[in-house]
Amino acid sequence: MKKVRQNAKMIKPMFKSTRITFLFVLFLSLSGCNKIAEKPAIIVPQGVANQPLSVRVSPSNVNSGEPAIAGASDGSVFVTWVEHKKGKEANVFIQHFAGDGKPLSEPVRVNPQPEQATAWRGDPPTVVVSSDNTVYVGWTARIESSETIANDLYVSVSRDGGRSFNVSAKINDDPMPGPHGMHSLAVNKNGRILVAWLDERYLKKETASQDQTSSLQQSLPKGYQFEKVHDNGNQKKQQEHQHEEPNGEVYFSMSNDGGKTFSANKRLAGDVCPCCKTAVLAASDNRVYVSWRQVLKDDFRHIAVASSANGGESFAPTVIVSDDHWQIAGCPVSGAALATDTDNRLKVAWFTAGDASVPGLYSAESTDGGKTFSPRTLISEAASSGTPILLFDATEGYRTVWSGRDENLFGATTEPSTGNSINVREIKGLFPAATIAGGQLFTSYIKLE
Repeated sequence: MKKVRQNAKMIKPMFKSTRITFLFVLFLSLSGCNKIAEKPAIIVPQGVANQPLSVRVSPSNVNSGEPAIAGASDGSVFVTWVEHKKGKEANVFIQHFAGDGKPLSEPVRVNPQPEQATAWRGDPPTVVVSSDNTVYVGWTARIESSETIANDLYVSVSRDGGRSFNVSAKINDDPMPGPHGMHSLAVNKNGRILVAWLDERYLKKETASQDQTSSLQQSLPKGYQFEKVHDNGNQKKQQEHQHEEPNGEVYFSMSNDGGKTFSANKRLAGDVCPCCKTAVLAASDNRVYVSWRQVLKDDFRHIAVASSANGGESFAPTVIVSDDHWQIAGCPVSGAALATDTDNRLKVAWFTAGDASVPGLYSAESTDGGKTFSPRTLISEAASSGTPILLFDATEGYRTVWSGRDENLFGATTEPSTGNSINVREIKGLFPAATIAGGQLFTSYIKLE
């Protein structure tokens, strides 16, 4: 069965006004669970054990969303977010914060032309800070086109600590306007920029009937909602301008000149879940890993990984990480997270609601460069459909952050010998992003107003 999605370029947050905060966890080796009440600009005393510091990032009375965060070598962090204007207009901003939460800069707009950007909750901007403190931001630019849904992917580079950005370089090389999204960004130890994304340049869409739409909605598992989006960014109960959307394709490109130009786009896979985010990882041994959710026969949707042993020049055949038996005739907006440890063992984390076991957040490991994977391990049943964050810290091990139910976010350390979650923390928030800087965990997320 094909998927149905309303003709739209972006999904704005469903709430009229939101704000972004980031969570500074002062104590990492914690047990038990802590909650933070949902209040404006919470500041928890730093001297109290097991308590985090919450700092507001986005301005008041602004419709903000889609946060991302990256740590720098000096322990500071860069937070990006999107401010939505009326209609389809949006801007990507970035701000630099010290390790104690104090701002080190004013917010800076990344997109060179005002209101040029577009984003939605499943497809936020990306940010990476390299070892020399160069800041890279990946973002999506909208294209006005009466013929098709269309946007372009860009990477903007700052070499002065995020205070200014060079001319943005376009990544996708197709000559005609088309859809590109769900991108992921990484930079390897040699400064090579790596980007993966979903692409529909060669895919044809057909008009969907109301019967097809109803059938799709009924096929979703209990507790899931298939999003319909109108092209003005607002959710509508009445569907208009619907079309069937075929499965997407995964593309890859890289830059060897610091983001001035990007290589010819390379297709890695077809029949890909069209709104599940990609992931790309640059390992310290020069391997590159790309992940996506593959659509298999009869609409089974499983996490796939392709690996490159030569820095992204070529890729080995795709490997399915786990047979979860998740059969769903719709896109769950749920990608995977990738990380490697000091021995370059690859770990993958993802959500599934398949019949193989209970719905939840799972992980699996590869010790042979992504050729094979261990049986999956359950991280938590307290997870909802979404893309988790997986980080590795040489001192504390793996850190996982994920979305739960009822607007809760969870963070946990993974016990190395068993893979079980320990030191679980819980806060109120939506759509998290996370990084480790200076040995501390920072999480950016949305709070509702």
